[in-house]
Amino acid sequence: DYLSLTYLVRQHLYGAASIECDHWHDGAGIINHHVGITWEMENSLRKIDNTTAAHYWDYTIEYSENVEWYDSDIFKDDWFGNNSPDNVDHIVDTGRWRYTEVMSNARDFSITTNPYGLLRSPWNSNKIPYLMRHNTTAGAFHLPYHNFPTCEEFAKYLTSGYTDFSKISSALNGELHGPVHIMIGGLWGMHAHANIWDELYKFGYTTTSNILLFSKFLWRQGFIRLPDSCSSDTPTIDCMPHCPSLLTEDADYSAARILDKSGVQKIFPHWKKMELIMV
Repeated sequence: DYLSLTYLVRQHLYGAASIECDHWHDGAGIINHHVGITWEMENSLRKIDNTTAAHYWDYTIEYSENVEWYDSDIFKDDWFGNNSPDNVDHIVDTGRWRYTEVMSNARDFSITTNPYGLLRSPWNSNKIPYLMRHNTTAGAFHLPYHNFPTCEEFAKYLTSGYTDFSKISSALNGELHGPVHIMIGGLWGMHAHANIWDELYKFGYTTTSNILLFSKFLWRQGFIRLPDSCSSDTPTIDCMPHCPSLLTEDADYSAARILDKSGVQKIFPHWKKMELIMV
């Protein structure tokens, strides 16, 4: 049967944005889940036009040809549009996918939405109801991940010593796949804390590729809370993820203590330095 784009987005949200865990990515199910949803999407495309098929992007070819990720053909207007639109909200505004809408007023359709009722992850409190894209993460362009995964990196996990399925599953979610999300999606809207990030970058105390993981890790453990609902005219600053005062006013819960207790320090090795900078 034909399945709409919003149906498939909701399905992915149910798998990836549940409060208990990320069922689709943080375990052995990543391959089966993504093969399955891609198959469903392709079947839906073929219901419309049986000469079509799901797109396939072998980014190892571009790496081997020394093509920078932001110069990939997929960012041309007749493919998926600009890799970093220069309008203030980074809305994809050219090409065939320009102004692709994110479903609004989605609470009757999905149990998972953001506070504005958009069909997004709860911790993504962006209120703009369109497809967006940016080529920096928290203001940084040259991330630890700023190249496509290579053939050599794929081959490594198929050679002796790396054939454990758990290692391959972890690599498919991380090293071989995750960097592409980080590069082409981006992360912005952190201007209120720009001075903190500037200090962290200056001293080499963070890898920006990990920052985008913090919100969902801390949200799942209750350290970050979200408004239950925000109207479309609620200013973004009033509808942000936040640490409840019950924690921030507790002397036992300093920033470093929260990062320690939550396990975030395992992916952010300089968390103590962050607290020193924030003081």
